[in-house]
Amino acid sequence: MEQAEIHEMMKDFDLSQFKIFDVGDYDVIYFGHEISPALASPDTLERELADVFQILLKYFPENRIARKYHPAHNSDKTLVKVGDILPDFIPAEFLYSEKVKVYLSFWSVSLANTDKGVAVSLIDLISFKDDEIRDYLKEFLGQYGRSEILFPKSLEEFERILTDVKQQ
Repeated sequence: MEQAEIHEMMKDFDLSQFKIFDVGDYDVIYFGHEISPALASPDTLERELADVFQILLKYFPENRIARKYHPAHNSDKTLVKVGDILPDFIPAEFLYSEKVKVYLSFWSVSLANTDKGVAVSLIDLISFKDDEIRDYLKEFLGQYGRSEILFPKSLEEFERILTDVKQQ
């Protein structure tokens, strides 16, 4: 089945009737993703993620930030130390909420499926060892896009996005 067919089938499907998990009251949800050392240096990645979350904390208190990790991945759980960890068995689709202002990830399809809040990919904010892989992952994410995904090219641009969100 093609992605377009899946999207067409799901566009009118109301998941809200299945939201049985109390996931709290968060302004930001970060969808973690496994990033192999073949893609990015772990030390550099840790520093770059710390920079991203330092900016995020200027706009949102830590208790308003949640992290959701993929259940089948050995993701970046040790790299991000900000926010509450949501149970990884809860599908991301059950976490979308009108209360959440910002969804963050690198290239998780969870970003592509949001229909509320602002979806921000951090893919251009980390140092990839191979730009072709980055381009492929951005294209992959774009194919699943149900909503607009922002791709800030710098920390300054990321901060402007957060400023705009806070002013809304």
